[in-house]
Amino acid sequence: MHYRVRGLALALMAIGATGVQAAGSEMSEMFKFSGFGTLGAVHSTEENADFALYGSQVSGTGYSRDWSLDVDSKLGAQVDAKFTDTLSATLQAVASKRYDNGYTPDLTLAQLRFQATPELAVRVGRMALPQYLVSDYRRVGYAIPWARAPHVIYGNDFFHYDGADVTWKSTAAGWAWSAQALTGYVKTDQPDDGEVIGNHVLGANLTAEKGDHTFRISYVTSKLKVSSALDPLFAAYKVYGGAAGAKVADKYAIDDLGISYLTLGYMYAPGDWLVMAELGKATPERDGVLPHTTNGYLTVGRRIGEFTPFVNFAFREDDLAKPVSGVVPSLDAGLNKAIAVGDVSQKVASVGVRWDFMKNTALKGQFDHVNLSKGSYGGLLNRQADFKPGGSYNLLSVAVDFVF
Repeated sequence: MHYRVRGLALALMAIGATGVQAAGSEMSEMFKFSGFGTLGAVHSTEENADFALYGSQVSGTGYSRDWSLDVDSKLGAQVDAKFTDTLSATLQAVASKRYDNGYTPDLTLAQLRFQATPELAVRVGRMALPQYLVSDYRRVGYAIPWARAPHVIYGNDFFHYDGADVTWKSTAAGWAWSAQALTGYVKTDQPDDGEVIGNHVLGANLTAEKGDHTFRISYVTSKLKVSSALDPLFAAYKVYGGAAGAKVADKYAIDDLGISYLTLGYMYAPGDWLVMAELGKATPERDGVLPHTTNGYLTVGRRIGEFTPFVNFAFREDDLAKPVSGVVPSLDAGLNKAIAVGDVSQKVASVGVRWDFMKNTALKGQFDHVNLSKGSYGGLLNRQADFKPGGSYNLLSVAVDFVF
């Protein structure tokens, strides 16, 4: 049961295949087009807040609506161009629910690749940020077993970065090795004119494959800058808190905050079986609004004819900064609430099934029981006055994934 998509070519939505075919056989050999999509509906039993997959989504399912098509639904397209045996390019766009509540396609890949030698390749442009085991195809629903990749580790907006990378591939001791080093810049827009910027992104990963086994380790560092509704709070600390207030603002504001991400991944796919596991660790350089985070999941699936039932167990643990007190009491409460809301600690038990009922199309059903840790807000949006941290809720998801 290999759900990997190696070299999947996805067409730009703004380009029609008919126009390309008319350009003749030479053009059709140079360009390759195709696409992917998901039509997904999800229901949450938490009636006082919304479950959404990414922080840039403004609403989801639960409080805002009983069932939501916005959480998982997407449409993607890509064009791959091969100019010579050593020079190629990729352009990709994906339309999904955005921070501005619209579906305007985002340019998610725009890269130029130079194959310097059979072992060494260099890329520049916009590329998938390779933090995780399935980073390259995390949004291609047809390429993954779940209705959505486990949100405790994949539920972020860091899909791509702008910069450059170098990849070296070789074989040794019966293993296929791939090592990658990268540098660049990350930016994601958030609701209410907020944004998350990652400057000075540096990363490296190593993948080892042998037979049915794949091991992967990834390490990425960055300097984060976050503009959000908290900015006026930090400005007020500097005005009314004197030296102590300025110290609090400098410590807790996410401005040039160094953070590192370490991720370990493993996949075992011997034919009809699938085992996948990842363990991640996010470490900010100082205690503040962003917690120290440990997260991970384990998935086991078995293909039986056209059906693939699976189970998944996932967790996230956040270590929060200590509350602030005695600086500016009228401001301390607001800062402490922001720190508390950053607690996304939870455990998730899931069961699901994938049905490959026709070519290039799969129907998936998934049930998740989410148990929030004591005091955890779980990353839920649009929390109402009756919402109580630390509770539990269920998700029911149905999705049709396809490639073309």
